[in-house]
Amino acid sequence: MALTVFPRFICCGATACTWLHVLNTSGAGCAVATFVHPSAWGSVALSTCSCSPPAPLFGWHGLQVNAYMFGSVPLRTYLPDGDIDLSVFCSQEVAQSMRDTWALKLQTVIEQEQAAGNAPYRIGDVTVINAEVKLLKCLVDNIVVDISFNQMGGLVTLNFLEEINSLIGNSNIFKRSIILVKAWCYYESRLLGAHHGLISTYALETLVLYVFNKYHGSIDSPLAVLYNFLVEFSSFDWDHYCLSLLGPVPLKDLPSAHVDMALAPSDTLLQCDSRLADSLARFKSEMASCRADMKGRAFVIRCLNIMDPLLPNNNLGRSVVRSSFARIRRAFGHGAALLRGIASKEPDTGVEELDRLFKNTWAALRKHNSHQPAPAATAITPQQQQQQQQQQGVLTPMQIMARLPKQVQMQLQQPMQQLQHQRQLQQQQQQLERTNNQYPAHKAHRQHEDGGQQQQQ
Repeated sequence: MALTVFPRFICCGATACTWLHVLNTSGAGCAVATFVHPSAWGSVALSTCSCSPPAPLFGWHGLQVNAYMFGSVPLRTYLPDGDIDLSVFCSQEVAQSMRDTWALKLQTVIEQEQAAGNAPYRIGDVTVINAEVKLLKCLVDNIVVDISFNQMGGLVTLNFLEEINSLIGNSNIFKRSIILVKAWCYYESRLLGAHHGLISTYALETLVLYVFNKYHGSIDSPLAVLYNFLVEFSSFDWDHYCLSLLGPVPLKDLPSAHVDMALAPSDTLLQCDSRLADSLARFKSEMASCRADMKGRAFVIRCLNIMDPLLPNNNLGRSVVRSSFARIRRAFGHGAALLRGIASKEPDTGVEELDRLFKNTWAALRKHNSHQPAPAATAITPQQQQQQQQQQGVLTPMQIMARLPKQVQMQLQQPMQQLQHQRQLQQQQQQLERTNNQYPAHKAHRQHEDGGQQQQQ
C-alpha cells in the first residue's frame, strides 16, 4: 500500500472510521460547558457567568462581572482529560483596583461558599498561581478550571482559530486535526502540558496551522496532518531557526521576523487564499491593540522557538525545557517512523496497527464514556439513522467497502454471499414453521402426504 494513499485508506477502514467519527467536532456536544458560536468580534457570545442583577462577588455589591471561556472547550478541540479556561472581565476602573488582589478575594469567596454546604458544585484544591499570568486553579466536580483576569488575548486567539477553521472548511478538518494531534501528543507520547515543561496547547495549534499552510494541497484527512506534522517537526532545524507561520526565521536575526526565503514554503495556503491572509492581518492588529504591554518586549529564545502568529515577539515554545526538548524530537521521529511502517502493511493489518498506535487514547475514551450517563432510548428508523450518518460524515459499510482495493472487496464478498444464502434458507424455514403453526390441518395433511410417499417408495 503506497504512502500517498495511506491516509485515505485509513479513513475508510471500519475501525478508523469510528475513530474519526469520535473526532468529528461538527456535531459533538460539550460535556462540561455549553458552546455558543462567536457572533462577531467585539460581542463575543461565549459567556458562562453573567452576574445580573449584580451579585456580591469579591465582596462588593453592585459589581457587574462577566466570565468568558477561551481555549479548547469553546473551540471544541478538548480531550476527555482537558481543563476549562475562564477569564473574568469587569469595568476598566474596577479592573485597575483589583489587578493584584482579585485572585485572593475570589479564593476567599469560593472557600466560604464551600464551607456553607449549599454550593451547587463540589469545588476543591483552590490554589492561586503567581506566574506570568496570575491564575486561580481549582477542581469543579473533578474538572480542572483555570480562572484568569482580563485576559483579552485568549478571546482574540479563540476567534482567530474559529475563523480559520471556518475558512478552511472541509467538515472542520482543521479542528479534527488538532484533536488527533493533541491526542497523540498527550496520551501516546506525553508531550503536552506547559506546566510540565512541555508543549503548550496554543503552540501545538500553531504547528498544526503551519502544516495546513505548507501541505494544504495534499491534506485529505486528520491522519495526513498528523503524519506531515511528525515528519516536518522531527527534521526541523530547531537549533538555528525559529518557526513562524510563514516559514523558518534564523535565530541570529531575531527580533526581526524575516523568513529565510531559501527555506520558506512556496504555494502556501495563505498565498492561495487571500481570505486567510486578511483574517491573519485583522486579528494580528486586534491582538496588538489589546496586548499593548507586549509592545517593545524582546523575543525570548529557548530550545524550542515558535513565533506567535498574532504576536510576533511572543515565543510559544518558551515553556519547553531542555530535557523535554530532546524527548520531544525523538518522539516526533519515532511517531513518523511508526506511521511509515503502518503504511507499508496490508489494509487489514494496517487498521489494527493504527488502533494499537492510539491504544492509550482508546483507553481514555472508554474510561471517560464509562462515567457518562446512558442516553435515553429513542426509536429511530433506518432512514433517519442513515441521514444522521450522512450529516456527521460517517461512512456506511457499503461505502467503506467501495473504497477498499478490488482484491479485498472480492475476499469480503464471498463470505458475505454465503451468509446471505444462509439467511435466506433460515427465513424460508421460519416462514414454513409459522404457516404450520397457523394452519394445523394443513400441517397434518402435509405429514400424511409425506407418509404416503414414503410407503410407496
